[in-house]
Amino acid sequence: SLRGWGTGLVYQNNIGQAVKLWQSSPVMAEEALAHCLLSHTKGELALPWCRVATELNPQNADAWYLLGIAYNQNQSWSEALDAFAQASQLPNLTVSGGSGPYLKSGII
Repeated sequence: SLRGWGTGLVYQNNIGQAVKLWQSSPVMAEEALAHCLLSHTKGELALPWCRVATELNPQNADAWYLLGIAYNQNQSWSEALDAFAQASQLPNLTVSGGSGPYLKSGII
């Protein structure tokens, strides 16, 4: 299935191929965000899902915020700051109450 094939690609860290496969499916953008959210405390596991979520829906501030958290947990400071900056520029941030990217950027 489309879902299974793409999921396998994500776990193989083949983000570009998964995004190409799922680009036409808004349901998969939401599913990628859900995986990102569910695994966000496990940075290494969350990172590929959060990357897919931001690539499938670059206007989703929550996906960018969670990507920043995943990068932060992996000690990828520059990437984390970039993701938090992107989240703070979008109007639809709900995960952190809106102030999370600013607070997280100050911690890094």
